[in-house]
Amino acid sequence: MKNSKINLIEEIQIEILNVELAKRKKENSNYSLRKFAEDAGIDNSTMSKYLKSNRKMTDYIFTNILRSLKVSEGVEADYKREVLKLDLLEKKHSEIRANWYYYAILELTVLSSFKSDPEYISKKLDLDLETTKNAIALLMEVGALVEENGKYIDNLGNVTFIEHIDMDIEEGRIHQTQLLEKSIYSVNNNNSNIKDHTSYSFALDSKLIPEVKKLIEEFTGNLAHLIDEKSKKNDSVYTVQVNLTALTKPD
Repeated sequence: MKNSKINLIEEIQIEILNVELAKRKKENSNYSLRKFAEDAGIDNSTMSKYLKSNRKMTDYIFTNILRSLKVSEGVEADYKREVLKLDLLEKKHSEIRANWYYYAILELTVLSSFKSDPEYISKKLDLDLETTKNAIALLMEVGALVEENGKYIDNLGNVTFIEHIDMDIEEGRIHQTQLLEKSIYSVNNNNSNIKDHTSYSFALDSKLIPEVKKLIEEFTGNLAHLIDEKSKKNDSVYTVQVNLTALTKPD
């Protein structure tokens, strides 16, 4: 999701105010932004900042502005419906961010042997059928997965639902924990020719951590580029986790 819920709400607020301002200017060619701010019960400078997105409006402030402008009740009702839609969408995106299999389903679609069939996906990912069907339905609902001529297609490519690069949010922690559980299973059960689990313990100056994290980011980016460039026949879905983990407690 490229835009956060907060940004989308702000866009809706600004659009509503601009529509109302344009409507009043059309009815009265002498109507000004200053008059608009006066009618809204705020000063001209503040209104200008709101419309230029230089200052955030809380839901309470925006609702009071609408009521001071005496816009129709339908406008406020429409606004509340849009906010509710965004709330529901955010919950759906949170569900996707938290669970590994949504991303795995999207990646599966590019395998040469892929079948647009829930039972195939369920067996391929070792996921129960009901969870698989629900995941497919949600991905379609948010537009991440589309069906064309009976075939599932990844509609997002490399776009991600993750808004925080370091994943240090609740959904990110759940997601990474699930992948670590998959890694433990791989350590104990997978053949060495389809896995690689290595580690390197080291002492370092903790001030270097930002640089280390930057190198890890560059590595994963280079790895993704290499895979995209050199994969001739996609036949498997993998995940790579690079974990920078403190083994000591801070002094």
